[in-house]
Amino acid sequence: MTASYKEPLIQVRGLEKVFRIKGGMLEKKQNLRAVRGVSFDIMPQETFGLVGESGCGKSTTGRLILQLLRPTGGEVLMEGKNLASMKGRALKEQRAKMQMVFQDPYASFDPRQNIYSAVSEPMVIYGLAKTKRERREKVAQLLADVGLNPDAMEKCPHEFSGGQRQRIGIARALALHPQFMVLDEPVSALDVSIQAQVINLLLEMKSQYGLTYLFISHDLSVIKYICDRVAVMYLGEIIEMADKETLFAQPLHPYSQALLAAAPKIGEQRTGEVLTGEVPSPIRPPKGCAFHPRCPHARECCKQVPPVQKLPDGRLIACWLYA
Repeated sequence: MTASYKEPLIQVRGLEKVFRIKGGMLEKKQNLRAVRGVSFDIMPQETFGLVGESGCGKSTTGRLILQLLRPTGGEVLMEGKNLASMKGRALKEQRAKMQMVFQDPYASFDPRQNIYSAVSEPMVIYGLAKTKRERREKVAQLLADVGLNPDAMEKCPHEFSGGQRQRIGIARALALHPQFMVLDEPVSALDVSIQAQVINLLLEMKSQYGLTYLFISHDLSVIKYICDRVAVMYLGEIIEMADKETLFAQPLHPYSQALLAAAPKIGEQRTGEVLTGEVPSPIRPPKGCAFHPRCPHARECCKQVPPVQKLPDGRLIACWLYA
């Protein structure tokens, strides 16, 4: 279980991201609201999960927290410092404490670099190892930590399997000894047999390095295994948030219920409402509750924005059924 801390490591407040996209030949540019008023805290050494269908804003949220994308509105605070207002050297120094493991373990590497160059590059940028010998020793140790032979540093990314490349990606993310890591679908591109190995490696590294994770996935079984708390996203908004035991034992939001009902279970029949229809366009989202056009319990009041409620069990939920 996660250690008990009073102050969050990461605080996200009213996070917004609007992309200006081109329309047709005669159309004006349009606003695509990818993230809409997202707020949550992540405690030190916690694994916080973001789950939802493709296109719901999970990955964009992760990139906004790391400032790989700059927010349109809202705040991201790490140890009380507002990252969204930082620039230049101040932002660079803060970024050393935050790293990301990407979904595609091949596309995230430069195919012209060998593994030594890829893993040692952050050390060079931040001046953590002054000599090549020192950098080689650190790279060798990082590769050993993630279960690879140090001789691998002389090879190129194409010489490794997908699971091995993801291990190298984790080693590169650990090179600066960060406090916080965003794991963006880190096992979805891997074979099922390799997924468990990489997930267990992430848990080992979390314990060894004292890490805090934001774990992004659409796979509920992985979320249930690795996360401490879970937020469910739909069309750029968080609609339910709770610790994993509470959420998986009794999901309350109709969308959360539909996600869990759709998840495959060995030897069990699916129960509950199955989602119908498609996710609405983020360019023209529905008024009120974004889920109401697909919701089996939709009422007239659902055409108004639902308030965010904190229930007695501690969960947060945005749904008129509980208002």
